[in-house]
Amino acid sequence: MNVLILYYSLTGQASVVAQIADKTLCEAGATVTRCRVDFADPAIRPQRPFKLADVKRWSAIAAAGQQFDITIDPLNALNRRYDLILLLSNTWQKHPAPPIRSLLSHPDMKRILYGTPIATYVISRRLWRRNAEVVEQETTAAGASTLGCWHFGHCGGAITSLFTTIAYMLSKADGVMWPLPQYGLSDEAIARVAPTTHEVLSKAQAWRSRQAAEA
Repeated sequence: MNVLILYYSLTGQASVVAQIADKTLCEAGATVTRCRVDFADPAIRPQRPFKLADVKRWSAIAAAGQQFDITIDPLNALNRRYDLILLLSNTWQKHPAPPIRSLLSHPDMKRILYGTPIATYVISRRLWRRNAEVVEQETTAAGASTLGCWHFGHCGGAITSLFTTIAYMLSKADGVMWPLPQYGLSDEAIARVAPTTHEVLSKAQAWRSRQAAEA
């Protein structure tokens, strides 16, 4: 089975999930293309440390669904068909991060979505359902078959993870001072990536078998 993993990673969390999913799929016998998406213009790529004004501005951009030119690495990743697409969607203030939202409108992306099963992993602190809804709307409109959406959350509760995220984004340091929890995905979330990916692969194989039987 040929699988495409698509992700954007500002803080490295989605990259961790992409690596684990890639390894899991390869061990299961799949052929995997792991593709990183980013802003095409390096000058506008968000970088830490943020200012509070930056946080507000990018949150508003994400909420408005504003789109940008993007880069896709490897360049030819969207030039062929796949048996399964795994999309990692970061949440920026309830909505998909702009590079992912821009990817969903890319003509080549719309082409490979048609008639293809897709699973979405939402990488976020707490707010994820609106992100999942937007992705599902965009992908089903392009003719994809949605296998489901899974959320992988950060350390700490709703309040502590908020303060941790703000402290992390406003700082150059990778760590966050005690008593705030560690920034990033929880151990429980990371531990769920491999079994969830096995579940997704089984769903995709079952979907393919039904399609073959109905043909």
